[in-house]
Amino acid sequence: RTRTLSLPPAAPMDPDLVSLTSVHLFVSLQPGTGSYTATSTLQYQTIGPVDTLVFHAKGLKIQGLKATQNKRQLVVASRSEPNDSHEVWLKFADYIDVGKVAVMVSYAGSISDTNLYGVYQCTHTKSRDKVFMTHMEPGYAKEAFVCGDDFSIRPRWTVELQVPSGMHALANMPLQTTKDGGKAGKIFIFHETPPMPAYLLGFYVCPCELQVAQQTYHSQLDGADVPVRILYHKGSTEAPQILTAALQGLQLFEDYFATTYGLPKLDVVFTPRMMLGGMENWGLIFLNDSDTKSQGKGKKADEKLIDLLMHEIAHQWIGNMVGFPFWVKEGICCFLEQRMGDIVNGRKSKAPPGKASAVQSDVAQDCKDDAKKASETGNAGLMFSGLTYQRSQTFIEDHANKLGDARFRDWLREIVAYNIHEYVSEE
Repeated sequence: RTRTLSLPPAAPMDPDLVSLTSVHLFVSLQPGTGSYTATSTLQYQTIGPVDTLVFHAKGLKIQGLKATQNKRQLVVASRSEPNDSHEVWLKFADYIDVGKVAVMVSYAGSISDTNLYGVYQCTHTKSRDKVFMTHMEPGYAKEAFVCGDDFSIRPRWTVELQVPSGMHALANMPLQTTKDGGKAGKIFIFHETPPMPAYLLGFYVCPCELQVAQQTYHSQLDGADVPVRILYHKGSTEAPQILTAALQGLQLFEDYFATTYGLPKLDVVFTPRMMLGGMENWGLIFLNDSDTKSQGKGKKADEKLIDLLMHEIAHQWIGNMVGFPFWVKEGICCFLEQRMGDIVNGRKSKAPPGKASAVQSDVAQDCKDDAKKASETGNAGLMFSGLTYQRSQTFIEDHANKLGDARFRDWLREIVAYNIHEYVSEE
């Protein structure tokens, strides 16, 4: 049977009074102009009297805004400019009734050809295909779309992409339908996601249909059949190997967490250029093709690629299905990358012996300080440092060694089982 989703309420933005429960995102790409227009319809749920709502935006040209409740337009008394935290505050003339409130924001953004984040364009070196893609982690979503850009804010997303005729689009969820967009091209409409943070939103638009290696993964936990596709431009030779590894990885992680993968499909796309080796967009993993080729050929390069894939598949549970702070999820996935990479690559385990190492007690604080510095400087890329990954992995390794692998696995199973589609804080 095919897996379908049961979508629970999203985690609250303000647990006391208001939560952002869903976002309907319509994006019209205009490649010739180097820009796009978009509309974000933010659905809030209030559970108490509020006269202010908040969303994030950075560097976007807001062109229109309308708030409604029960088909009644609400009067916005004032709208702040984005502050240092890139928050836009909407102050209403009166308190809002308890219930659902829709805020529709139309705006324009830029398609970068230099920065490898937000919405950007790049060209595949061999096929010469020009593609349009996204990178949102850790805090770039607000530079692409009006949204709630915080790891703890987990609305459901419905994405519509309007692209020029002849172009093809992929997103986190399976395609629901397409429709004619007139002179503006074709509109791709995708199924709604489960609750997830904005940094996991991804799409990939290219001028041709990608080559595909595909096989169905059959879950032993719930009997669902999940299509797994490796998508690539001409010139990639890793697809069959990666498909085999992806299928094995899904089974290993379902066994490890005792929880199903949870989405109705998994796409892995070899992309032309990225700021990192890979990105775990939920249901739409990106692997950096140029980075892969720079590793050369041979067994060692193949193992590194599979290790990277295991890292991104681990994130489908740790960070995606269950939210964590950046350094916590990366530490756990670095730990699991090593364990599962050893199995898939058929090599002797590189895991340290089951003893607690003498880890400094301030490792966790160092990781938090890295995140704070990135936030204060506005340079989200500072969180992508080898030092942050090394520190966080050391912290997780220490706890795993203290507990032993089996107890550590059971601890993770419990966290995942009790917090599906929710956010788990550092504490």
